[in-house]
Amino acid sequence: VSRMSMKRLPHARVSPRAEQHECQVLHAALEDPAFLSPVFAALPAECLSQAACVCHAWAAAEVADRPALWRALVLSQWPGLAPLARPGIDWRKRYLMLLRNGVAERPESDPERYSFVFQGKWAAEGSLAFSHNVAGRKVAHSIQAGAINVTVQNALQFELKLPESIALPLSWQSDEGTSGTSMRDGLEILVLMHDASEGAVAHFLSFTVARGGIKYERPNGGGSVRLSSWWKRPLPDDFVAHVDTLSHPTHAGCGEAAPDGQRMEVPWVSTMFQDIDLSAMSPSPPTLEIHPLTLGFSMVEAAPRLKSITLQMVMQIDARQLNGNLVRMPCQQSQLEVLVDELDWALIEHLLAGSAKTRKDKRREQHAQQTAVGARVVAVRDGPSVI
Repeated sequence: VSRMSMKRLPHARVSPRAEQHECQVLHAALEDPAFLSPVFAALPAECLSQAACVCHAWAAAEVADRPALWRALVLSQWPGLAPLARPGIDWRKRYLMLLRNGVAERPESDPERYSFVFQGKWAAEGSLAFSHNVAGRKVAHSIQAGAINVTVQNALQFELKLPESIALPLSWQSDEGTSGTSMRDGLEILVLMHDASEGAVAHFLSFTVARGGIKYERPNGGGSVRLSSWWKRPLPDDFVAHVDTLSHPTHAGCGEAAPDGQRMEVPWVSTMFQDIDLSAMSPSPPTLEIHPLTLGFSMVEAAPRLKSITLQMVMQIDARQLNGNLVRMPCQQSQLEVLVDELDWALIEHLLAGSAKTRKDKRREQHAQQTAVGARVVAVRDGPSVI
């Protein structure tokens, strides 16, 4: 290639066969992955996207190196996301989403557009205990950890108030299965996000409330009362119990929990704290957690019944191994417009019919219908020709 790039003398002549051979060599070099890889790695994101549209060979080279290329672009612009790097991440999609959030002007989230459906079931019984709509709201959230003392004014909070209180499983009256972080006899909660303007729903979050972490703290330092004693001791008619999600984590994530309680990472988790350098805070990757998590109860005939659930989502950063602190950064309501872009939406009417059709499918159908209407209009106007 360097030889062909040398300037020829004005009087030099090259035969057509030699010129054709030089072109073939040049084309072969420009399609060689060994040549393209370092070139693509030096391109900015916009140029890399344009290069992938040049020809099939360049597109194939971009696809082959896509994870490494786009991971480098993401971490060069948002280095604080390095601790969140996990296998299976679509780095190109993440870059486009982060860029859109960081550059484009986004409207304020419409509080009436998005609502959430909370569905709960007792893990031991497997039956659905409740399913109700909840609207997110803004609250002030204080972060106090060592020298850190910050108040987030628009933290996202959910408060589920059940229309009728629900009896707890009979197995919760004993201490069996409450040690450690056992998930076998907890409360499984699935959160769906509903977009009223599109008539679509998406899986948002799943987590487990381990019954071993539920405790009622008596006022004025009266001590705590463990769950199995609620049927035996006198308690107020209405009270609130806190869940210790540090000793009994909720394993918030996507889908069903594995035997060890773990779940897949939600796709939107890295969008919550893209501007924070997490690598300097903790040696271990941050985790999504539910905190604070409180349960409201009422006593009916000397038996506790669940009547409300209040929670927030936080990114938990544990730096205690480095003589640091446990920091919990809340998800903010203003981030909802960003989170929705990472969800897998399906239209409600097709879910009810037994088939999940996405919003993209709906747009394709609308485009096809508009095209068909345009064809009929042109056919009527211009005669029998069909477009």
